[in-house]
Amino acid sequence: MISQIYRVLFLLSSLIYTVETGEDEVTQLAQWTVVKEAGNASMECSRTTTSGTVHWYRQYPNQPPQYLVMAKREADQHERISASVSTDYKHTVLSVRDARLYDTAIYLCANGDTVV
Repeated sequence: MISQIYRVLFLLSSLIYTVETGEDEVTQLAQWTVVKEAGNASMECSRTTTSGTVHWYRQYPNQPPQYLVMAKREADQHERISASVSTDYKHTVLSVRDARLYDTAIYLCANGDTVV
């Protein structure tokens, strides 16, 4: 019997991370996502306001967050990492296609006016 070995990647979305800035609140909905190498993953973030933009960041252990992408109504499907925003602007989804080992990290979403 031949067994297959898959590399499993953990894409952490910051353990239900909530940021409150005045009247606005941003919440990441999933604690983590597990995906096989070359698989696809998505992470969702919701917010209480419809103003401003939403940005996604990736953070490796012992490193500061790195800017990834801004969420757009029309996400570029040709990019390996993209972010889209819902029609009501209250939900955003980060998509990672063809996941690679170096995608294992913590992913953060933030309003455009939030300092990360």
